[in-house]
Amino acid sequence: MAISRSARTPTGTVLALIGDPLLREDVSRVAAAAGVGLVLVDEPSGRKAWMAAAAVLLDAPAAQQCAGRALPRRARVILIGHDDPCSADWQAAICVGAQQVVTLPAQDADLVAALSEAACHDDAGRGPAVAVIGARGGAGATVFAVALAQSAPDALLVEADPWSGGIDLVVGSEDVAGLRWPDLALQGGRVGYPALRDALPRRDGVSVLSSGRSGADIEAGPLGAVIDAGCRGGVTVVCDVPRRATAAAETALDAADLVVLVTPADVRSCTAAAAARPWVLACNPNTGVVVRGPSPGGLRAAEVARIVDLPLLAAMRPHSGLAEVLERGGLLAGRRLDEAQPWVDGQLTGIGPFTVRLHAVLPPVAAAGTCLSLRVLRPAGHDLDALIRSGTIPPQAADLVRAVIRARLAFLISGGTGCGKTTLLAAALGAVDAHERIVCVEDAAELAPPHPHLVKLVARGANVEGVGEVTVRDLVRQALRMRPDRIVVGEVRGAEVVDLLAALNTGHDGGAGTVHANSPAEVPARLEALGALGGLDRAALISQLAAAVLSVGRLRVSSTVADGDRDGVCDRGRHAYL
Repeated sequence: MAISRSARTPTGTVLALIGDPLLREDVSRVAAAAGVGLVLVDEPSGRKAWMAAAAVLLDAPAAQQCAGRALPRRARVILIGHDDPCSADWQAAICVGAQQVVTLPAQDADLVAALSEAACHDDAGRGPAVAVIGARGGAGATVFAVALAQSAPDALLVEADPWSGGIDLVVGSEDVAGLRWPDLALQGGRVGYPALRDALPRRDGVSVLSSGRSGADIEAGPLGAVIDAGCRGGVTVVCDVPRRATAAAETALDAADLVVLVTPADVRSCTAAAAARPWVLACNPNTGVVVRGPSPGGLRAAEVARIVDLPLLAAMRPHSGLAEVLERGGLLAGRRLDEAQPWVDGQLTGIGPFTVRLHAVLPPVAAAGTCLSLRVLRPAGHDLDALIRSGTIPPQAADLVRAVIRARLAFLISGGTGCGKTTLLAAALGAVDAHERIVCVEDAAELAPPHPHLVKLVARGANVEGVGEVTVRDLVRQALRMRPDRIVVGEVRGAEVVDLLAALNTGHDGGAGTVHANSPAEVPARLEALGALGGLDRAALISQLAAAVLSVGRLRVSSTVADGDRDGVCDRGRHAYL
């Protein structure tokens, strides 16, 4: 009897791939004497059944079949026969992990001992494995996988996509020392979970195995072994699976007890989910859909599930009391948020070591429902050497930055949102001589350069009564009176550009700042627009800019594009063009 794909080998049983009826009778007799359950099959089954069994018994033809199907190596594989095997059969058995040959009935006692030991070592408290895959890029699969892992008492979060940009960034464990995929080397087919847990970064009860920033392919064998280790360790295993049909992705889907397909409630996502459905079901029929709403077009979760033709596991809907919570949060941030003022932009402090920037928009301005954006502002305190080690900038760019600092040239760092402008600026300021006094002016406290003589000035908005506002421009003027050696504006985004340029032209050499611009050539045009906000005409701004700013740096986020979507940030890869 061949085992079906949907059948799962029960934990604690022995899987026997034996075709000879007489040999089957002998094996059944010995298994009964050992007191272990036995599952007899005619041909190799799926990877999950293969890895879940307490032990695997193979006859010579089955050994050849398993080796041909490239099943992963595993422990407690025994080659069974009435006679000693030939060298070819023994080599095939070794390929899948066999370390013992037993001939029956002469070695019945040896097989009883081996099966009893395997049953004793098997972990009856096997944990569940869940594979999470997105219907398309930006579906929210990674965030859902992280939330699912964090909801479990103890979990192993596994990243199976080397180009996702790093699931450790979502968890917040990117700075925690520990094992990443490029560091993992498995000897044999299994790994012990206690040793794996001790080696992995851990945050908030979740052990995280991420791809790091190398972009190296993740192999199917080690991935299956890691998932199996977590399950045998009794923890919940959550695997973030790529949308590409790779061997690693199929291994993760096959090994899962449940596959979750995450899709937004829009037409494009439904089309993508329906296209992915046949491949996902071929890997694992136990698949359901999680719908992320609301839908701008009014699609309900049940309708999405019917279109995709998968059972609906959950629907993520807007929180009914979110608006009231945000009104209180706005008050905590010193801002007003209600029907008369349906948006807020503020900062939450005192909730941890970081500052959280909050932006919220209420209905009816936000047509689909209350929209909340939170950005955790972590202090940018890396030095240039740290950026080189992480691959953020090449050594040549770091040398050029140091040369700009030594020459006391004013400079601006340009780039898009989230590309690392503040990180590079902080690292550059760390190269300033220790005796120099740096005054940093920011809209939100992010700069934390490794420098001993640093003064930080942070702007604030008006309170709920509309008073008390302190702008960046106000603080730049105050900085001029603080005897600075260098004036730094964390982000030039308004009329403060006028005062910054004035400072750079009145003896305050070596000033710096960041600005949003698509390219270095577009920085002057961007500054012209900002200067107009401060009443500075084009001719005056260009002359001051030419005299003050002698260097413009450009940061670009390197990304990988796959399947027509922006598939994520690779290495948060940033390259400086100075």
